[in-house]
Amino acid sequence: MIFYVFFDYNPGGCGVSDVLDRILEADPGAGVLCHHSSAPESSRIRVFPEIDDFFGHIGFENIDGAVFCWLDHRVLRWERKCVAKFGRTRIPTVWWVHEPWRESIAGYSITLHEREHQMIQKWRFRRLVGSLEPTTIATTNKRYQHMITEEGYACELLPNTGTIPVGSQEAGREYVSSQVADRSSAFVVVSLGNLILDYWDWQTAVKDLVAEAKNRQRRAVWVILGLKQDAAVGTIRDFIQAQWWQIDIQYPGQVTSESIDHWLWGADAGISGHPYAVWEKSTGFLAMAERNLPVFVPRMGYPEDIFAKPNPCLFAKVQDLPSHDDFGQGAGLVSSAEEVAVLARKLLGLTRPTPPALHQPRV
Repeated sequence: MIFYVFFDYNPGGCGVSDVLDRILEADPGAGVLCHHSSAPESSRIRVFPEIDDFFGHIGFENIDGAVFCWLDHRVLRWERKCVAKFGRTRIPTVWWVHEPWRESIAGYSITLHEREHQMIQKWRFRRLVGSLEPTTIATTNKRYQHMITEEGYACELLPNTGTIPVGSQEAGREYVSSQVADRSSAFVVVSLGNLILDYWDWQTAVKDLVAEAKNRQRRAVWVILGLKQDAAVGTIRDFIQAQWWQIDIQYPGQVTSESIDHWLWGADAGISGHPYAVWEKSTGFLAMAERNLPVFVPRMGYPEDIFAKPNPCLFAKVQDLPSHDDFGQGAGLVSSAEEVAVLARKLLGLTRPTPPALHQPRV
């Protein structure tokens, strides 16, 4: 059995946890090792506040490999002990970097304080990698891969996958029609995930949304899906009110995966705050890509030629984005959970047959 190691396994409340949840569905020979879990403990979800107890309970001979899921802001005592423990074994390991240190990307600058924090993050990275001595270092996109190789480490690609199971497009359209009054006169856009307003030019995205709705002679409806968005929603509403724009903001709060799937199928477009260089890290963006949903994006960090008229900020299709990666299958940018699980095993030096991966086209 291989274990994905992550401090706080919280499906529904954390993007990395949601990715792991999909991988467990795709790979019956995989499990999660964590310090805390919001999901019930089972033979495949192992919760061990003391890492020594894990090895005593499972046994080294029953562990084929481990994939450490690393975020730049999470280096806790449990993680350090876990890295040190695995580093003393001969068990194959992959250091899977979901977010490295903060870095200035085209159009996105970092403050002096963030630059100081960046130095600490790099120091932590070197220390943990030196302690673990992983079989492979991997990350989710080529920008992060370049950042890591610049530090002198070889780095492979292990992509994220969409975390919302793909359902019926017809059911999605029926659902959205029941949730939005006079659906035929509405231009409905959906955002998914945490809206960190400090990191992207959301005001311009709202302006483009208003213009696009006006061009279509429809009213704009923005549906914001995700947890703990109250402050962001309040800021957006205040901005819209100050501009005297007519936008209906709907904030349903926490909803089921099925409801998110319905919204994504039934919407006219999506909104993403992720820069072009790292779009593959966003599970929300990938969920839109799986359904071939047009997406509004921040202009910063994207090639200028993709904002050609008549739709200066709206992509006709996600596949039409200029590609800077080559591991996507199916919808172009998205790898299925089965593909990610197989690639993780290959990076560990393990193999298993590759199941077919199919994506549902958007009509």
